[in-house]
Amino acid sequence: MRTYRKFAVYLTIYLGDRLPPYYLGSAAVVKLEDGYHGSATSARWGAIWKQELRDNPHLFRTYIIPGQYADTAQEKIDLELKWQRIFDVVDDEQFVNQAYANGGFCST
Repeated sequence: MRTYRKFAVYLTIYLGDRLPPYYLGSAAVVKLEDGYHGSATSARWGAIWKQELRDNPHLFRTYIIPGQYADTAQEKIDLELKWQRIFDVVDDEQFVNQAYANGGFCST
């Protein structure tokens, strides 16, 4: 059964050994329900992320952070940024993220 909330913040866990284990992002709920795992596009990780998604999709698990839903794209970005700062995703080597969320990129 699909939820009617528009957007959510999620955590993707990568179980392989070619990337850091975590990616934190936000996306449309329907996209997440359809199997979306995120879009790592950095020069450092982007190509490996895409290759692993293509060749080893079974290594990715994506979970919506409970209660972290938004109804507008701006609310979505604000929530994502809040969580990214809590986990300091840019400076923590455990995260694939190489930049904080902003209004310039929207995964929906």
